[in-house]
This record gives sequence, structure tokens and C-alpha cells, in this order.
Amino acid sequence: MPIQIKTYTFEEAYLPTHEFLTIDDEKESLSREPEEEIAYPVTDGNILDAVIRVLLTHHKAKTPLAVAHALNVDRRDLSGAIRLLTGMSHENFIHQYRLRAMKELLTTTKLSTTTIAKYFGYATLRSFNQFLVDQTELSANEIRAGVDATTKVKRLAWWER
Repeated sequence: MPIQIKTYTFEEAYLPTHEFLTIDDEKESLSREPEEEIAYPVTDGNILDAVIRVLLTHHKAKTPLAVAHALNVDRRDLSGAIRLLTGMSHENFIHQYRLRAMKELLTTTKLSTTTIAKYFGYATLRSFNQFLVDQTELSANEIRAGVDATTKVKRLAWWER
């Protein structure tokens, strides 16, 4: 009899930012809830829980290597486990998780884009915006304004005109 491995959708693994962050729009501050008070998504105690915990508590962990290092496991082993459990590459899972949290903060808070960028470990607003544009084709301001990437008119570069 083959071994059955439960897989998880991205939605099952995602924890909304308001469940682990204290956000003060007026003071422009973000702080995490104490570790023991965070209600992590339950995925039967597997490696996916550990990855999610790292993504929520080490918010500057942007790469598969950084996440693997935080968990003290081999990056290739961790990547294989993530792919097996979610059907997504480790890098894609991390990017999608962080991107969803970024978009959530941009659309549901009044925090400055700079504060959000710094929280996620970006040294400059430019690098934060570049990540967003690379992933969504939208800048932070466009995401905040609710622009839909599918209806956005692409601006042509001068050499494309």
C-alpha cells in the first residue's frame, strides 16, 4: 500500500498578518506578537509548520538558504519537502508568502511604504518596489491604490515606442 502524504494549498498554510503583528498606524510601527501567542496554521506538525514559523518570526529571511539556515537543515532537503507538501518550489513558496503579507499590509494599513519595506528587510524603498514589480507588475503605490495588474496599461520604455 503506497504511503499517503497530505498536501497543502497555499491558502491552508497562510496566516494573515493581523494574526501575528501588532500594527500602530499612528506611530508607524509594526511589532510581532509574542511567539507563544501566535496561532500558527496547523499542518500536522510537519516541516511546513517550521517554514511558516521562520517566515513569520524571521521576517528578513528572503531566500531558501536563509530559511534552511534558520531551521538548521539542508536547503535541498527542505526544498524537496516544500515541493512535496505544496507543489510549489521552495523559493516560490517563500516569495508568495512574503508577497501576500506585503500586499496585505499595503492594502489594510496606513503604514508608510518605507516602514513596510524595512519590516521585510529591504534596505531601500527602490529594492522593495523592484521586488513587487518583478512579482506582480505593480508598484507598492499601485497595490495600495487597488490597481489590477490585468487591466493596467503597460508603459512602454522609450526604446519600445
